[in-house]
Amino acid sequence: MDFKKISVALLVTGLLLISLGCTTTDNQAEVSAGELESKVVSASSNVSSYEFVMNTDVSMAANGMNMTVSIGGDGVVSVEDKEMHFNMETGENEFEAYLVDGLLYENVEFGNTSKWIKINLSENYSDQWSSSNQLDQMRKLIESSDIEVVGTEEIDGTECYKVEVYPSLEEYWSILENTSSLGSSQQSLTGELNVSAMEDAIEEFNATYWISKDSYLPQKTTLEMDMSINQEQLDINYNMSIISSVSFESYNQPVDVVLSEDAENAVPLENFTINGSGS
Repeated sequence: MDFKKISVALLVTGLLLISLGCTTTDNQAEVSAGELESKVVSASSNVSSYEFVMNTDVSMAANGMNMTVSIGGDGVVSVEDKEMHFNMETGENEFEAYLVDGLLYENVEFGNTSKWIKINLSENYSDQWSSSNQLDQMRKLIESSDIEVVGTEEIDGTECYKVEVYPSLEEYWSILENTSSLGSSQQSLTGELNVSAMEDAIEEFNATYWISKDSYLPQKTTLEMDMSINQEQLDINYNMSIISSVSFESYNQPVDVVLSEDAENAVPLENFTINGSGS
């Protein structure tokens, strides 16, 4: 099993739902679930830019091997320009990427060296952008899920509605499959398992959103999931626990996504060779 690919898949899972809250109050919800959903969808549809910070902790026992992974990342997103800069770190491995002008730039590691490559996404850039836009994915998930407003809570000085999210597993995996950052990594994680098999595998699944009472935009989201898969015919046998959080900030602030000098010199994917060189 390719643990590096699994880590990337877990990152995407973590980015879709997602942070642990602060002091909970027992105040009765001041807004209905339907009203809040409508306001969240409207507010998030009018965001021009935002930043996010994510953290994911994963514990896994797979095919006789134990693994613990901590993944951290942050990103800057210009929604109006459809541009993004993202950094991720897990252990000694670092990952950096840009979405700019219809191109995906990625820093690919080869042992102790790395090389920037670029991929032309012009033919389906809008689809790729939508699947990489974490706020857009959050909006799609909340639109397709049952939600419950369970109270209010203060997050980093902002009064928020605390919302429990109950997504359809089928819709959740559909969003994952359409997420460009996931690609073959989701196949590495789930093999050929169908939605029914995944539903049976998930033993516990908790997703919570904290929505600003003033702006109706998410401040934080969290995911806690425990799952166990034993599929002998697919040679898949593992237990996994995920705790993942993302905080959103700096909504509608001026953003200028600028390529680094190394990224500007990226090698086109079609010219990229296995030894990391390109022409």
